[in-house]
Amino acid sequence: MSIKARLLLVLIPAILVLFGALLLLSFRQSEHTVLTQINRESYELAHAHAREFDILFESSRQVAEGIATSVGSMETLTPEAVDLLLQGTFSRNPGVYGSTISFVPDKTPLGRYAPYYCRAPGGDLKFQSLADPAYDYTVWDWFRQPLADGRGHWTEPYLDTGGGDILMTTYAYPVWRKGELVGVATVDIALAELVDRLERFAARRGGQAFMVTEAGRLIGRSRQVSGQLMSNESFWDIAERSPDPHLKDLARLLKDPAPNFVDMTDPYTRKPSLVIDARIESIGWTLAIIAPRDVLLQPLIQLKNTVIPIAIVIVGLIVVLLLAVSDSVTKPLARFLGQTDSYSQGNYAERLAEDKGPLEIRRLAGSFNRLGQAILDQIENVKTSTAQKERYRQELMIAADIQRSILPRQFPPFPELQDRLDVYGYYRPAREVGGDYFDFLRLPGGAVGIVVADVSGKGAPAAFFMAMARLLVRAMAGRGYSPAEIARRANHLLFEDNEAGLFVTLLFAEYHPDTGRTRLVSAGHNPPVLRRADGRTEEIRPNPGIPLGVMPGAHYEVMELALTPGDALVIYTDGVTDAQNAREEEYGMARLRDAVGAAPAAAAREMADAVVAAVSAFAGDQPQPDDITLVTLIRRDGATAAAVPAGRPEEVIQMALPARTGVLERVAMMTESVAREAGFTRSEAERIVLAVDEVVSNVIEHAYGPASAETFELRLCTAGDVLRIVIADYGQPFDFEAASRKYDGQATPDQPVGGIGLFLVREVMDEVRYEPDTVDGNRVTLVKRRKNE
Repeated sequence: MSIKARLLLVLIPAILVLFGALLLLSFRQSEHTVLTQINRESYELAHAHAREFDILFESSRQVAEGIATSVGSMETLTPEAVDLLLQGTFSRNPGVYGSTISFVPDKTPLGRYAPYYCRAPGGDLKFQSLADPAYDYTVWDWFRQPLADGRGHWTEPYLDTGGGDILMTTYAYPVWRKGELVGVATVDIALAELVDRLERFAARRGGQAFMVTEAGRLIGRSRQVSGQLMSNESFWDIAERSPDPHLKDLARLLKDPAPNFVDMTDPYTRKPSLVIDARIESIGWTLAIIAPRDVLLQPLIQLKNTVIPIAIVIVGLIVVLLLAVSDSVTKPLARFLGQTDSYSQGNYAERLAEDKGPLEIRRLAGSFNRLGQAILDQIENVKTSTAQKERYRQELMIAADIQRSILPRQFPPFPELQDRLDVYGYYRPAREVGGDYFDFLRLPGGAVGIVVADVSGKGAPAAFFMAMARLLVRAMAGRGYSPAEIARRANHLLFEDNEAGLFVTLLFAEYHPDTGRTRLVSAGHNPPVLRRADGRTEEIRPNPGIPLGVMPGAHYEVMELALTPGDALVIYTDGVTDAQNAREEEYGMARLRDAVGAAPAAAAREMADAVVAAVSAFAGDQPQPDDITLVTLIRRDGATAAAVPAGRPEEVIQMALPARTGVLERVAMMTESVAREAGFTRSEAERIVLAVDEVVSNVIEHAYGPASAETFELRLCTAGDVLRIVIADYGQPFDFEAASRKYDGQATPDQPVGGIGLFLVREVMDEVRYEPDTVDGNRVTLVKRRKNE
């Protein structure tokens, strides 16, 4: 999808949502404002009408009570005086529709007398006598209730047939004369006029207005529904019987004496409406107004109908503007797209014009041009760096070859002394080429020299410095110098022309096999560990001189030590004691002494393997930054010579080789040479080479992988008629046994790779053993015995 389409798909909906939200918020705010204003006005007008009606009813009550008081205080009760009092009431109280003073027939000289005056349609007063037998005023509630309890009463609305002949409500008050109830004075209020006033008020709100009496009769509402002015039945009863929840809600609201202002659904029109009610306290009635919300919000709806088309036009203009802006952004991007295509084809020298378009586009064009130049520069740097890395790799290979060439490859190194001396050296390199080495040499006078050293640094310089140190030590030892003089002279010569600032820690042991006398000199090296024949261990601390090559004129002291038969001396580099586990704890001297004390002392190699196994178990899978080098020396005497295998000693050639297929030719040449020297025929030697080539190929492929920078160890051991070949690696264990059983000797097209070769290995060699995860790594041992003719 193009950027232009993305911009439009993102921005247009976002603008529509934002604009719509603003309009909605504006309409909601306007709706709230309009509703608040209308509600306040409706509430105030409803209460104003309620107060107005309240004043009307209250003043009518006072008029009736005033008439009753006046009648009671008359000295002489005559028809003329009563009529005159009634007529005067209308002129002073325009809200009064009708009034009467009706006497109890046997309580006054007037007898059955009930004059009634009411307003005629033209405004004049109309007289009517309620003493007409057809009317019989004495049976009406407005006459009987005040006489019954001596108090004034408002009647429920009623149609006064034969009297005022309209729907009215009456306030009747008892007339007392000389301590005796003699009649009832009334004032009538015409309800039709009040209802007309309410309807005119409600019409301005588009709703309905009515009154509810204490008994639940609706006045005005019925006319809206059935044309009648007053309901025939109590609204409370109707609501109670009705299943309509809205009708019940309205009934509960109107029964509440407190003023209300509520949104609810009109039970008759089913429209959302606003209900306002106000109490007419003087009579106990409720004035109610129901106004539909759609009518109240008509001004706002008109506003929406006006604003929405305008908003649509504005959004359309914004979309057109977005199209124009997106074009101004995406068209220059096409140039940049073309530039990236050129870069993808390797044409980094192509340049964009930096003087066209807006400022940002010009800056971006400049950035693209600088990027192209930076890529060109980086390519040159990569070429240079690759060449440097290749040179460094070659240096590491040279250093590894140097290190492998100077390490002893034959064990035991002194076969003729094995009845008095058992010595073994172990070396495990770190990831890079290290600077550790050990050496065994014969000294003038029948003594032997044992050297363990650790050169500072890594890589080729350390390897060359190590080779130089080994050469100097061997040269000085061959001249018969003492261990201290050997260290002094080597230090002096190594310091000269040491521009790299390297140094070497060294421990030189001069051992006399016949007596066990040992002379030690230390050039800043770790103290060796002595294990006595009874298993006790101790640190041997020669005076620690400074490492070789640090400064000229250094002085070194010799420490003499006597080894008795069964004693063992363990010399090591700091890679042993500094080995760390996953918690970054160092192995340390205490653990080393424990490991030496617990190691088997029957053979130097077994002791070395046990100590290395203890260090490896402590470190676990944690990679170690330094080489691990260990030399074990055990003194023997003539009594122990029987434990040493008799016959020709085993000769060992040991080398560490890179795990790459390029070494296969070198391995083949070395294997064939050793096999021929051991007395095997050319045909037998070629078959042995074939077996070794297959095993080494599997190690390279399965233990490390074809692109590995790791090494593996090859040991060629001959003893009499036996050739023993050991291939050891520290890579992924390979299921040698399972793979070699895949082939049954019958070649088939679907035979898995590796099966035929490993099958041939078993056919060629007399013994084939695979030992994964040993102290020396994963180990394959091949044994071939020469058949004597």
